[in-house]
Amino acid sequence: MPIEGIEWFIVSAIIILMILWKPEKIGDIAKALARARIEFERAQIDFQEMVTTTMKEIESEDRRLIEVAKRLEIKTEGLTKEQIREEIEKKLKELSKIKPQGSSP
Repeated sequence: MPIEGIEWFIVSAIIILMILWKPEKIGDIAKALARARIEFERAQIDFQEMVTTTMKEIESEDRRLIEVAKRLEIKTEGLTKEQIREEIEKKLKELSKIKPQGSSP
């Protein structure tokens, strides 16, 4: 693939910098770039782990919500999470109004 457009500018700038700066400065710059790359990769891995953990927590919460709804015999198909929560609240209110058998009035 031939070098075109902005790539020529970048290559030219690098060559000029190499000529103007002392050779030991180029080594320092290379080391700094390597450190920056390593730090960036670590941050990227940490971010990916955080996203993965968060997604697993959300999926776990969704599963628990559906399990509770099924135990209360609530149909969840086609409902949003918010609608399922509302149905669970309604069902729990209904169940709390029912008095246990054998209790005195």
